[in-house]
Amino acid sequence: MKAMRFLFFLGCILIIHQHAYAQSIRCGSSQWIELAEKKYPGYTDAWKNVTAAFQKNENAKMTLPMCTIQVVVHHLFHAAQDSISDSLIFRQMDILNQCFNHQNADTMHLRPVFGPITGKGAGIYFQLAKKTPLGVITNGIERLHTPIDGFGDSLLGFPEKVKNAQNGGLDPWDTQKFMNIWVCDTKIPGGDLLFEGYATPPPNLPNWPSGFPGPEFTDGIVIQNEFFGDRNPLSQQADSGRGKVLVHETGHYLGLRHIWGDDYQCQGDDGIGDTPAADGPSNMDCDLLKNSCLDSILNIDFPDMVENYMDYSHEDCQNTFTNGQAIFIRWVADQYRTGLCQAGNSLVATLENVPQIKVFPNPAQNILFLESIQGGYTCTLYNTMGQLIKTEKIHDSMHAIDISGFENGLYFLFIQTQTDIQMVKWVKAN
Repeated sequence: MKAMRFLFFLGCILIIHQHAYAQSIRCGSSQWIELAEKKYPGYTDAWKNVTAAFQKNENAKMTLPMCTIQVVVHHLFHAAQDSISDSLIFRQMDILNQCFNHQNADTMHLRPVFGPITGKGAGIYFQLAKKTPLGVITNGIERLHTPIDGFGDSLLGFPEKVKNAQNGGLDPWDTQKFMNIWVCDTKIPGGDLLFEGYATPPPNLPNWPSGFPGPEFTDGIVIQNEFFGDRNPLSQQADSGRGKVLVHETGHYLGLRHIWGDDYQCQGDDGIGDTPAADGPSNMDCDLLKNSCLDSILNIDFPDMVENYMDYSHEDCQNTFTNGQAIFIRWVADQYRTGLCQAGNSLVATLENVPQIKVFPNPAQNILFLESIQGGYTCTLYNTMGQLIKTEKIHDSMHAIDISGFENGLYFLFIQTQTDIQMVKWVKAN
């Protein structure tokens, strides 16, 4: 009977998904919460304990070192035109790092009223993996041209099949050492899109249900193809295409809740002390006049924070986490995703011993020089469309590349040695 009730519940979620697609469901986490409530009764009280655990380590949280997280992007596409370029993935990683460290240019649009509770970076650097779990050199991107037209599951409601090679997807890399991101078509074959993205929270985080995510969910993040990256050419929705969907979902992956606490009428709480209260999500808009709840943070009744990445506001509005959210993210990485930081920081320490290859001048006009202690590496050039421009094997310590015929603009140079891959962004300018 319990199984039948559970299946009925999932069916109800699916019906909601299908009827709501006219505007697309921004994030699947709310549906996860409903699922968790059904499977793990009483969790709504359990996640409120996070504040006490969080505050207990206040001093340690403020001094935690930079955490480097290795990332692998598993990109699956059914039609060739749905494939996204490497350069779009690189740009998405730039956005992720800028947003998590409060270095994004659009912070200039943050309303001054939020100055007292913003400005702190999380101290996390996301880096595309340089080696696979088996030690093979990689650029951190795995691709599969799949015969499957949509990974949505009419029973489970979430496209978990994309995370399993036996079901036509791509298996995760070690989830204790890599942040796995699947970029794919999440719709049910022949049906509607379920949501723009969703993420699994860290296991046993106190502000999420005990035991959740369960074995039916593989740890990681899933993003719908057209909502990945900055100004994705596949995107057809006005409120998408700025790279903020992945920022939002990575926030969930590192333990953050929606700013309205996934409850309504000002009854919700995200467990972070300096997040202004809201009576619900923004409606994909940028309402700067809205102040839906009365709160007192630093004795200030803040308006609704549509600038927060964990809202459902228009991507053009989103530009910040609160200081509390930033500190919390880093604390979660240290306490609940320890393996990610250990593996990533170990990689950085190893790469610091690898002889660096200098690329100059930058910007360059006619000649681009590469200088190293010795040759024995390969360089590959791509433009911002992800198109291969040139590949050369370098055998000398000083090498010159003729770029006089290149168009002006930004280029990506990949330098592959026997032990490492470096990426350098450079500009051709006359």
